[in-house]
Amino acid sequence: GDDAVYIFLLPPSIKILKERLIGRGTDPDDVISKRLLKAEEEMKSIDLYDYAVINDSLEEAVEQIKKIIEIEKLKVKRNQEVINVIHST
Repeated sequence: GDDAVYIFLLPPSIKILKERLIGRGTDPDDVISKRLLKAEEEMKSIDLYDYAVINDSLEEAVEQIKKIIEIEKLKVKRNQEVINVIHST
């Protein structure tokens, strides 16, 4: 089976994403425009993901991703061997 966990990292808004990209001062306007269009296009596929984390504060986003990993470790499908041992005793 597919054991992957899909996490969509969202900007707080397209407006803030645009401000961040402009603020970096590393990309020309046309590259920024393409990235914004790509971001909006990618958001249409969010339903294919298991979790959505808003990257407003990096520290908070990291904490949320750590929580997702901890929660995923508790899923029955990831603990089947232990459960089988408990059942057989």
